[in-house]
Amino acid sequence: MSGARATGKSLMLAAAKAQLELLVERHHRSALRGIGETERIFYDTYTRRLQEERQLLAPTASIGDDQTTAREPLMFGFTEVMPDNTRRSRVLVMRDVAGEDLEDKRDLALSFFSRADAVIALLDPLKVPAIRHMLSDAVPSDSRVGGDGTAVLQHLLSLMTGKKVGARTGIPLAVVLSKFDTMQELRRVEGTEWSRIMNRPGSPLQRDPSLRSAWFDAADADLLHMEVRALLDRLEATGVTAMIEESAESYRYFAVSALGASPEGEMLHSGGMAPFRVLDPFKWALQVAG
Repeated sequence: MSGARATGKSLMLAAAKAQLELLVERHHRSALRGIGETERIFYDTYTRRLQEERQLLAPTASIGDDQTTAREPLMFGFTEVMPDNTRRSRVLVMRDVAGEDLEDKRDLALSFFSRADAVIALLDPLKVPAIRHMLSDAVPSDSRVGGDGTAVLQHLLSLMTGKKVGARTGIPLAVVLSKFDTMQELRRVEGTEWSRIMNRPGSPLQRDPSLRSAWFDAADADLLHMEVRALLDRLEATGVTAMIEESAESYRYFAVSALGASPEGEMLHSGGMAPFRVLDPFKWALQVAG
């Protein structure tokens, strides 16, 4: 999990874990089990604050912080039912990397990016001034809008290639437009091109089928990939897409909301968490890992 500060990495990870539990129970007739200290770390870092205190998560501590849990990967095991009805054991290992570490280029501690099976990189649409302006009345002001996502993505791609100049990475890269509930609010901004774009019937941006099947749905993902790619162009993020397409051999675009609605200050929305498409990048990562 990577991205600049305040892109929502930890929230997405927490929401995905809950959704993965449902997916594994429903389709694989198994249970998602924490390995080693994972359950304790996950409860202390994510579950207690979100589910019991109903507060937003604190920023992920730097890998150099003595009190951080970021040095410990989160490991979950489950049994997967294959299409031919055979079963096999899977282990999902996730790292929640502080945006501060990527922004400050603490590379000695981040070499694992060059050995990952897949990387999920988050981009925050609220970093686009035009979007923030249009949503100024619809979305609460976010004091946690983070660092330069483009610069972080550029550095991330360098880490994924082992910092080889001009190299392309073969590690699959999921590029996620995060906090997508803010983009969905554009449906209510009447008389604008964005309202027409976000209200298109049949768009994959209007639905979340991720819990309907056990495996990655390539047809649905292809439509989503093209929609998000077009959105990035409209957000004038052509520098981002050019960088990705130049440096990554395998990549897909996704749109995700971990919360489903903007928080109320430091508290979750009164309606609780309603994740949108958070499983998509994880299902893709599991597929490309084999």
